[in-house]
Amino acid sequence: MADENEIRQALGIDDEADILAAVTGLHTEIAQLKATLKDQDPPGKDENRTLKRELAESQMRYVQLETEKDRKIVELQSGLRVAQAEHRVDAAIQAGRVAPAQREMVLNIALRESEEDFAAFIKGLPSVDFTEHGGAGGGDYADYEPTPQEIAIAKQMGNWDESKPTESRLALMRAKAAAKGVTIPASKEA
Repeated sequence: MADENEIRQALGIDDEADILAAVTGLHTEIAQLKATLKDQDPPGKDENRTLKRELAESQMRYVQLETEKDRKIVELQSGLRVAQAEHRVDAAIQAGRVAPAQREMVLNIALRESEEDFAAFIKGLPSVDFTEHGGAGGGDYADYEPTPQEIAIAKQMGNWDESKPTESRLALMRAKAAAKGVTIPASKEA
């Protein structure tokens, strides 16, 4: 009977209680607890949801910050590229290789081409001799006098006749004036 006493003691019942009824009662109580637990969320489930949501929000914020950083890097690189191209064009203008009036056009070329290709392009342009500049006088047409760079470009493009420099200069003046809506009469000579 020692085994029966140990069973009663383990079940928490006295000598007169029915062991089978106690075991059945325990099974019923276990079934009720299982049903109750089944309807409840497991421990820590709310905390898990909160942590998962916070992790997803953190990941989205990280992606946003990375995208913003990449956009700023591209923006800064683009600005640097433009500044470097402007510097190369301004140096070409200072060296007498490009007319100031052609700055925008040459800047577009500098932005489009590699630094080496642009340097080769500028090197191929003729240098302008500032002593070659004629004078239109103090008249109304002085503003249309071609610059040394414009004359060099006209020579390079084949629009300058070395045997007729006065007529070539006058043709350039007329073209400049026409671009500004002014007509230089054919009989007017500078």
